[in-house]
Amino acid sequence: MTPSRPSSTAASSANQDSRRSAPPPKLPAARTSILIVTSLVVAVFAAALVWYYYAHYAPDLWSDFDQIWLGGRALLRARDPYLEVPKFFPWPLYYPLPAIIAGLPFVALSAPAARIAFGALTAGLVTWAVLRQRPHVWPLLLSAPFVYGLARGQWSPLLVAGVLIPWLGGLAVVKPSIGLSTFAASPSRQALVGGIALVGLSLVLQPSWPAAWRASFHTAPHLIVPALQPGGIILLAALGRWHRADARLLAVLACVPQTPSPYDLFPMALIPRTLRQSLIMGLSWNVLYLVTLASHHWVPITLANYGQRGTLIYWPVYFILGYFPALLAVLSPSPLVDLPANFSTWSSGGQCAYRVGWSAVLALVSAVALIWAFLTWRGA
Repeated sequence: MTPSRPSSTAASSANQDSRRSAPPPKLPAARTSILIVTSLVVAVFAAALVWYYYAHYAPDLWSDFDQIWLGGRALLRARDPYLEVPKFFPWPLYYPLPAIIAGLPFVALSAPAARIAFGALTAGLVTWAVLRQRPHVWPLLLSAPFVYGLARGQWSPLLVAGVLIPWLGGLAVVKPSIGLSTFAASPSRQALVGGIALVGLSLVLQPSWPAAWRASFHTAPHLIVPALQPGGIILLAALGRWHRADARLLAVLACVPQTPSPYDLFPMALIPRTLRQSLIMGLSWNVLYLVTLASHHWVPITLANYGQRGTLIYWPVYFILGYFPALLAVLSPSPLVDLPANFSTWSSGGQCAYRVGWSAVLALVSAVALIWAFLTWRGA
């Protein structure tokens, strides 16, 4: 019997995944020069943004990177960062000690200079990595999660760079929840070795830090697990395409604790497979940021007044504008069209179960999205 040929859509999807997993081709010298110049320009703009943000726009605000800077100074003085940081910062230290170690090169700078240097370095590396390996994702470099993440001193953009630049992969351990999703999307030996090295060094410097880190989460009421929020279960539809990197990233990201803030959406910049998907996600994320900005006071919330202020963001809006476009990208093309490569060899019962199962999943996804969109529109 002659073996059946895989469907064209499935073969195309497999080819795209293999191209993304292959090492990037060597670039012509002219294009490399353009990428370097572009990355440097973006880094300079990021430095100016961070400087303006804290010097003029919000001079009384703290940066999330201040925790790393304070923790590094405490570590160099042989003090416990988990005891020292809360003395000078409005929240407990929620980062693991490997994040403090990764931030030690910035400790020699003043706090304002460290914020600027970290933002510039992050912007330059992410721009280089994205434009070199995922050029169709460039609209997300103009999105609120990326820009706001730079301004607030977040690690999420660097974790995206760690997927695209193997020697940065070990940074996944500096923010393990988000890092787990990026590692699931693109597991590599470099990331594993780098992460183990950072964790091992941290245990040598302070063996007791894991217990102190876990204890700090007892006072972390702001964290959510998207899959456990109302309607969030449909994000696990991505599990049906676990063989794809974008599906693994979304499924794991939906299951880990995270801050419901735009900057923690940026790892999903690795999901779009086309320029159109990138444009849709970027537009949706920017609308989300504008809605968030319009409905919250700009002064950052502290642990002391969290109970009076309530949630950091309205979940239905965060779901519809933040996560749902990424889910649509993962489910595109439809599983009812993009059939498995060996689908024609399945039994009739298996084929029927596949079609019925995916039809039910897609119907549930559509129903939940429509309900949340309607309730959000009505202001429920």
